[in-house]
Amino acid sequence: MRLSPCVERHDVAEAVRLMKVAMQQSATDPTTGTIDMDCINIGVSSSVRQARSELSIPVLVLLRTTRSPLTMTELVTQLSAEAKAPVSELDVNEDLQGVAHEYEQLLDGRFQATVS
Repeated sequence: MRLSPCVERHDVAEAVRLMKVAMQQSATDPTTGTIDMDCINIGVSSSVRQARSELSIPVLVLLRTTRSPLTMTELVTQLSAEAKAPVSELDVNEDLQGVAHEYEQLLDGRFQATVS
């Protein structure tokens, strides 16, 4: 870096290089090592979103089959024991919020199930 009253070609080239490096670092999915623009666009990589969506069914099954109320810690512990990958409290919390939102839409008649 240097301070100059005028911008020269090599200054522009360095600025573009720095922007590319910053973009690559911020768009790299830490779990896969690939560039994923979802990291920038929505703040979550596509692999994380897919893992969270795959968590919904086990969460609902566990909640339906358990007779007594569960704490968040108990829920995360039981899901982690059954899951392929580690399950965090944040993942479970976001999944529960999504399920609650879908349930509200279902009650309001706005929910349309999609089959994938």
